[in-house]
Amino acid sequence: MNQNNEILRNHFLRILKKGREGIKMKNAVIYARVACVSQDDNCNSINLQKQLCKDYCKKENLKVERIFSDNRASGLDIKRKGLVKLFKYLKKNKGDISYLVVRNFDRLTRSMVDASFLIKELESLGIKLKSIDGSSNDYSLSRLGLMFLKD
Repeated sequence: MNQNNEILRNHFLRILKKGREGIKMKNAVIYARVACVSQDDNCNSINLQKQLCKDYCKKENLKVERIFSDNRASGLDIKRKGLVKLFKYLKKNKGDISYLVVRNFDRLTRSMVDASFLIKELESLGIKLKSIDGSSNDYSLSRLGLMFLKD
């Protein structure tokens, strides 16, 4: 390889290395919930939800800052301990967290009124809601409402 090619090669490699280093991972928190013992024993267990969310974050290059959960808690109760702790954490760390990751939207709430409130809270904090179940990541109220129409 002649000297000019070597110089170009080294310059190109420096640019590639700098580009990779310049990509900052976005921060995420995970929330998981089960309502009853039978859910915790089957395919929707807390541990499975957490693992699937962690795998999703790894795939999407998101750094998991914290994981919050509620065990044996109704999706209709907005005062769940884990959910309250989650939102306190998000408010305390405003600007540092980019995403809230859930297995599916109904893990967050099963109430349209509460969904509206929680979405507005997330938006005010600059946080995007990500559902890993393949549903749309556009969590506008009209889209989120579709989850309540399922059987």
